[in-house]
Amino acid sequence: MRCFFHLLGGTSAIRDESGVEVADLDEARAQALAGIREFRQELGADANEWRNWTLTVTDAAGRTLFSLPLDSPDLR
Repeated sequence: MRCFFHLLGGTSAIRDESGVEVADLDEARAQALAGIREFRQELGADANEWRNWTLTVTDAAGRTLFSLPLDSPDLR
């Protein structure tokens, strides 16, 4: 299944136009979590600029499968 990983914050959005092929929802969640952790590492101290943003994963029809807040303490 193809999943799209969008970054949403307030009135701003960074949309994933190409998506990623995954085997199932568990793989999509694992990729999302890994991506958020990597993103935070790269940003370092600038990670606070992304507070209140979410990574929202949708299917090819645009239906939301799940969302993860970028500043969740569970992801540190």
